[in-house]
Amino acid sequence: MLKPFIDGRNYKQLFRLETWETHDLLDGPFDDIKRALECALEFGVTSRLAVWLDYCDDPDSHDLDAVPLYYSDTVAAHARSVA
Repeated sequence: MLKPFIDGRNYKQLFRLETWETHDLLDGPFDDIKRALECALEFGVTSRLAVWLDYCDDPDSHDLDAVPLYYSDTVAAHARSVA
């Protein structure tokens, strides 16, 4: 998930990438939304995972956007060959 949050020290909005269930930090924090989005999409594509935007600033909760930023179609991935 791409999760925005407010830095408590300087009240600046930052963005982090975290896992769905454990809320573990995958990358970040980023102060540039474009860099955070690029990293989230790269992680989603290489790991074949969905990437969601989470609006909730509570570190233990989710408020997901209605449509994922990226969704890996694993069925199609298995049916195609790069050779």
